[in-house]
Amino acid sequence: MKRRVLFLKIKFLLTLYLALNQFALESVSFEYEDSLWNPQTNIFGYSYLKPHLYDRGVYILANGIFDFNWPAKGGIKTRNFPLNQYLIDVQLGLESEKLVCYKGGRFFCNFLYHQSDSLSSKYVGDFQGVDNLNAPNLVQLAQLWYQQKLFKQQLIFQIGKIDSYVIFNYVGYAQTLLNNSFSQNPTILGFPTYPNSAVGVIAQYFPFKWLDLKVSIFDGASALGVQTGNQGAKGFFNNLGKHALLLNEIDFKWGQLKDVCPGAIGIGIWGLTATLPNFSEGTLKGTAGVYLMVTQTLWKERAFSKKQSQNQLRDIGVFGQWGICNKEVNVGRQYLGFGATAYNLYFCGGDALSVGMATALFTNAKGASYPDNFEMSLEATYKFPLLNELTIQPDFQYVIHPGGAGLPNAIVVSLRLMASI
Repeated sequence: MKRRVLFLKIKFLLTLYLALNQFALESVSFEYEDSLWNPQTNIFGYSYLKPHLYDRGVYILANGIFDFNWPAKGGIKTRNFPLNQYLIDVQLGLESEKLVCYKGGRFFCNFLYHQSDSLSSKYVGDFQGVDNLNAPNLVQLAQLWYQQKLFKQQLIFQIGKIDSYVIFNYVGYAQTLLNNSFSQNPTILGFPTYPNSAVGVIAQYFPFKWLDLKVSIFDGASALGVQTGNQGAKGFFNNLGKHALLLNEIDFKWGQLKDVCPGAIGIGIWGLTATLPNFSEGTLKGTAGVYLMVTQTLWKERAFSKKQSQNQLRDIGVFGQWGICNKEVNVGRQYLGFGATAYNLYFCGGDALSVGMATALFTNAKGASYPDNFEMSLEATYKFPLLNELTIQPDFQYVIHPGGAGLPNAIVVSLRLMASI
């Protein structure tokens, strides 16, 4: 009798849970990239807050991200209960054509407030960063830029304080994973992204639908330990030649037609003009590196109705990442990452299941000492909508040789909650 009562209670809770999710999915369409700025199409996305302003060219989005991290085993030390950190993210986008009848102009700003415990440095001891939200406590205007499209949108200029991840080194199938290497290749020194976005200028040229060319110059002072995310334009105009980051990328795409599985390959070359300390207690003037990204959709579902949006279709794809740089000045001399993601497995237009492997090879330069010559993180995560604009994401990572420092292999269990309005 007790078992039957327990079974009925479980059945009732499951039925209620599915009903609530069905209500949520009818109320709002979820986006995988919780940003107004869509890196794949170079346009502003849906505005959750005050959607009636959308037609007037005003886009507003507010995110709250809350992470609970439990270093359960290995690393520097463990905890009996999770750490917590959170990020408040407010975004504003303006489109000049709708506002003042001027074509091709876009303005974007992004405010961040972040509080965090030192998960990697105090507990796990890893080099790559097991949580991409982890950063020093900050209050900053993270982005403030203007973009202009010319020649029927074939040429795009962007200037201001920019998070370059949405333009360079972007891998769509990797964005659900929490390990920082999947979004920020550890071989790129001074890469301007969270928490250190930087002032710069980007030019993009799209001669064909299958070819993208991107060149840029940024303030690369973050490679010298400067917190560029907390600064304005002064560093860009003050002796830029001593800390300039030249970031360039070419992307080839295939299968862009309907009912064909698309793919892409991106090749990037970067150079940094700064004088950097090496591992032999000397210095090296300038350094450079190369990175590579490959994505391929293995299967995608066809739309069964004209009203069905693209982000509601089931989609399975894989990705690969690689990077190499000068081992004399960078701890991570080479990086290799692989993974796969399946979108919309169950919750229509909402869930994502991802697995990935991120490996950083440590420098073997003279003067450097690492007991282990690599660090590998194995990750599995599942993101799904809970109610309305709330998503929940459990995450599991197994870190082999954290930090290359001879520490025991670590297990980190995380839970991410994200609310968007």
